[in-house]
Amino acid sequence: MGIEGWCLMVLSLLEHHFKPASKYLVRLRRHDEIDSVFRHHLYERIESRHRKDLWGADAKRVIDMGRRIGWVSDNIDPVFFANSVVEEIAGSMAAVKNILDFDEVMLTNASHMLETLHLSHLAHQKPYMLSEGESKLVWFLSQYAKCPHFLVISNINIGLSKLRSQILLDFLSRFDLQTHSEKRDNTCFIIGYMKDEFENIQELVSHQEWITVKNWPIPVDR
Repeated sequence: MGIEGWCLMVLSLLEHHFKPASKYLVRLRRHDEIDSVFRHHLYERIESRHRKDLWGADAKRVIDMGRRIGWVSDNIDPVFFANSVVEEIAGSMAAVKNILDFDEVMLTNASHMLETLHLSHLAHQKPYMLSEGESKLVWFLSQYAKCPHFLVISNINIGLSKLRSQILLDFLSRFDLQTHSEKRDNTCFIIGYMKDEFENIQELVSHQEWITVKNWPIPVDR
């Protein structure tokens, strides 16, 4: 199966198990359960033996898949390209519109997103100088800015304090960013957590509309 086939398979499985415009908390049996699926079916295939095929139409399909699925991993370091955090997020907004550079509106929206996550002080820092928790949140915002069909956070408990987890969940529940003049009304948010940390998660989302899923439904060897 080629890269397009693997990408479409993962997208199809997500569409089968998770509804659009919904928010899911998925209980994990292993902390890397979600990461293993994405790493096996997408990352490793692109980075290793199929890398030589990433030209022309195949490369465009992979880029398109990156716009449709946002993935915040715990095991793969984020790859940042911009000179500052705010430009990194604004650049994601520009990429969705197939343009090379961001504009002032995108920079303003990116600044607003950082402010809502209490990260305004990082706006002009270099992304690769951030701490683990800061990197995870900035990478999340860069994925969120793409308005993907699915935005998957592999494990909310890794790299984030309870306070930052709360801020992130509040952001997803309350913040209605209109990116590119389009309301975000179809994105499906999927957040993994470990079974023994459910009490903390339950406390965080007790006042919010989240659907709890007992097990991650997509096997790594599908």
